[in-house]
Amino acid sequence: MDLSNGRWHRLHTTNDDTHWKKMVSDGESLLHEKKPKEAIGKYLDPVIDHFNSLNSTNSSQIYCARDSKETLVYLMQAAVMHEKKAGKEVPEIWGNQFADKKDSAEVLPQFWAEAFYLKGYALVELGHINQAKETLKKAVGLSPMNFSYLAELGHIFQMEKNWDMALQAFEAAEEATIYSHPDNKNENLARAWRGIGYVYIEQGKLQDAKDKYKQCLKLNPNDQSALAELKYIEGLQAK
Repeated sequence: MDLSNGRWHRLHTTNDDTHWKKMVSDGESLLHEKKPKEAIGKYLDPVIDHFNSLNSTNSSQIYCARDSKETLVYLMQAAVMHEKKAGKEVPEIWGNQFADKKDSAEVLPQFWAEAFYLKGYALVELGHINQAKETLKKAVGLSPMNFSYLAELGHIFQMEKNWDMALQAFEAAEEATIYSHPDNKNENLARAWRGIGYVYIEQGKLQDAKDKYKQCLKLNPNDQSALAELKYIEGLQAK
């Protein structure tokens, strides 16, 4: 696998990117102010529209990464899928992003994918669950090892009671914690495990669920959500 031939590369940030990155940041600020509709209309949709226009004729597979480590993973992933012709075998949670195998890949700055993620989050707040799901799938397709994107998508599948897809998303989120910041890694792991545990309860796999929640307590003995779910499981088993 040769990543040095120019077909698999990272694009550097440009001056124009600074403007669009600030738009994403301003959209996030409006979300913190509980203004999801304004965030989408004023900031996030313009960024997404610009991204789509830039890449409408791009023949490369597009990723977005936070750092050089994640960049390398995506470029290697794209090259392997190309060599093995495995495009149709990737997880459905990626929104069929790789159904058509590409002969090259480019990695862009993270804020482009963040615009899709924040819009998905805003749509959840507005109650537009199906639109949120499709938007978050696009974020995951751009950044398939981003914990936050995967966990939010898992949450939507939970809301839909789509337990198989929720489990797939939370398991992928668990794997993605290897790229989480060290300050957030344990918190992210616990969130992924709680998501998996919740699905196991709904699937009737109570012992598997207990094991996941006990893992959470090893990270944080005061994890109130895990403690509550363990108590709930004990009630179910006592019936």
